[in-house]
Amino acid sequence: MQKDKHSVTTKWLVVFSFTALAVIIAITSKMDKTDQEAERAYYCDMVNKGYWTNYKRINCDTRVIEK
Repeated sequence: MQKDKHSVTTKWLVVFSFTALAVIIAITSKMDKTDQEAERAYYCDMVNKGYWTNYKRINCDTRVIEK
C-alpha cells in the first residue's frame, strides 16, 4: 500500500511542476511582448520628434502605433 501512495504523490508533483512551468513561461512571454511594444513606442516617439534618425527603418507612422 505504501508504494501506491508514493506513486500518486509523485504523479501529482509532476503535474503541478509542469503546470507551474507553463504559467511561468506564459507570464514571461507576456512581459517580453509588453517590453518590446514599449521600446518600439519610445523609439518611434524619439524619431517622430526628430531627436533620432530612423536607423532601424521601422514604420513610425503615429496612426500605426497609437491604440
